Amino acid sequence: MAAKIDTNIAPEPSGTDLKAVERGPHHRVVEWFTQTTNELGNTQTFTNHYTEIGSGLHYLDENSSWKETVAEFLPVKGGFVAARGPHQVALAEDISTAGAVTIVTSDGQTLRNSPSFLAYVDRLTGDSVRLATLQSTSPLR
Repeated sequence: MAAKIDTNIAPEPSGTDLKAVERGPHHRVVEWFTQTTNELGNTQTFTNHYTEIGSGLHYLDENSSWKETVAEFLPVKGGFVAARGPHQVALAEDISTAGAVTIVTSDGQTLRNSPSFLAYVDRLTGDSVRLATLQSTSPLR
């Protein structure tokens, strides 16, 4: 009898079958199980996994647990805050005020900035073009 090659390929996992079994600041290990039955009727279960790598995928919450980073700004009194990521960012309602941007890095450093314009710089040639100058305005909510 000739040997038979198993041509059953593990099915693509659905969202409900996937489970993150390990997390870190820049990676996530995802696992799922598949079952196959051979011609004799024996069932085998296989563990499948892959590692996803990306900058800032997770952040440590107040309980020191790794949580998914959420890229969103929420309105707060006086501005907007993005706090569910490795760095926290606060923007003043009026971006043209002094110290309008505050960033707290994952290691606790606080950086403040006061943007004044938006420009494009060609790093190869050094040429630059000012695209816009900030103007004081009230926020739209």
